[in-house]
Amino acid sequence: MIEQVEAFNIPFDRFEWKVYKIVRRDEHGEVIPAVKAIGMATFLCVLGAESNKIQSTYLLGKFASKP
Repeated sequence: MIEQVEAFNIPFDRFEWKVYKIVRRDEHGEVIPAVKAIGMATFLCVLGAESNKIQSTYLLGKFASKP
């Protein structure tokens, strides 16, 4: 799973993870313990550049440094 997340070039620790212990049944009806992991992240899409270069750099740096 970690390899799949890293394929997007987003560090694993940038996601907020919720992990649950669950039980699954196979095709024969046998109970199989499993783990369900849900990773969530927020992505920022810049639609336009700010005309003030100093303010833009500050804002982009502020968002980029947030975990």
